[in-house]
Amino acid sequence: MSNFLLKVLSLVLAIMVWFIIKTAAGLSYTNANKKPQPVSVNQPAPSLSNPNPVDNNESANE
Repeated sequence: MSNFLLKVLSLVLAIMVWFIIKTAAGLSYTNANKKPQPVSVNQPAPSLSNPNPVDNNESANE
C-alpha cells in the first residue's frame, strides 16, 4: 500500500511541476520591451545635522 501511495504522490507532484512550467512559459524574463519611466527630479533631502550648534537641539520652551 505504501508503494502505491508513493507512486500516486509522485504522479501528483509531476503534474504540479508540469502545470507550473506550462503556466510560466509565457512570462518574459526581462523588461526589455517596456518603455523607460521618466525620472522625476525631487528636491534634495534636508540636512540631518543641527544648523545651529549653539542651540544644542533644544526647543524654544526649554
